[in-house]
Amino acid sequence: MKFNSQYRSNQCPIAHCIPCSVDLPSCIGKRDGINVHQVKLWSPFYALCYKERTIKVDRCPADENGRTQLFHPKKNECVSLDMIPREQGGMMPECGTKVDGFYQDEFERCDRYVRCQGG
Repeated sequence: MKFNSQYRSNQCPIAHCIPCSVDLPSCIGKRDGINVHQVKLWSPFYALCYKERTIKVDRCPADENGRTQLFHPKKNECVSLDMIPREQGGMMPECGTKVDGFYQDEFERCDRYVRCQGG
């Protein structure tokens, strides 16, 4: 467990330290519980906050099939790559220009299909 860098004893005493926010995101102004890791967006990492203090940085567990999950900053939860936008490194289907209906998975996974409805 890493400790909050807001305490003087945890601050870097030399000029070439990695900023604390890389390892310990700030919880100032955030609610208690799970919150986004501002420096590691769209990654498996998130912060656990309590009374505006960073308690620890944790990692999303693998899904039931052993696949990596990432922390979705808008949903504030761990999700599969299918729920992560492509521009963030995910595999979310794109339905914006498609007519409503069923489509083959664009990544050629035989066990998956996409249902587009209303974009």
